[in-house]
Amino acid sequence: TAPAIAVSALRSLSDGEDQILLILPSDHQITNKKQFLNSIKKAKSAALEGKIVTFGIKPNNPSTGFGYIKAKGVFEKNINKPYQIEKFIEKPNKDLAESIYQDNHYSWNSGIFMAKASILIQELEFYSPEIILHCRDSLKNKLVDLDFERLEPASFRKCPNISIDKLIMEKTSLGVVFPLEVDWSDIGSWKSFWEKSPKDKNGNVL
Repeated sequence: TAPAIAVSALRSLSDGEDQILLILPSDHQITNKKQFLNSIKKAKSAALEGKIVTFGIKPNNPSTGFGYIKAKGVFEKNINKPYQIEKFIEKPNKDLAESIYQDNHYSWNSGIFMAKASILIQELEFYSPEIILHCRDSLKNKLVDLDFERLEPASFRKCPNISIDKLIMEKTSLGVVFPLEVDWSDIGSWKSFWEKSPKDKNGNVL
């Protein structure tokens, strides 16, 4: 995800404005959209201040299938504000997941981010200047195909294959986590797909 986000940030700045980018995975299901949009609006002020906002989901079970974010403060119920990030935890084992689930410092890592384009580029240049170099080349040599801008593939392939979480979020001092109190699923397995889909009288999903 780091090279993809780098290209988006560079392309955004090429229009002459320092836009705020909202970066979302494509396979998530969020049902209460109005609440989601309200959270985005509330978190925008932190992005305007130069923070990289990631959105944390309050766990409803001790899942071993998600990564977790530990905030420096305890999440307070019904108080939506950004919290400084202490650390990220990869998908935990069962015992650790049970322990984390009881601790109000933790949230699931949704993989949703918001930040100014210039801030993302600044941190990418600091932690991986080669990504910015190759993405700039890929954009410079792009092919314009009707409504599409096709990246020059040879340059883009030179980028390290790394997620934005590992490259920036686990290291930067600019990261904050904003609690996202919505009905969320990443539809990452047949089980989660079944849970979130309408069922027939036998409990089957077609």
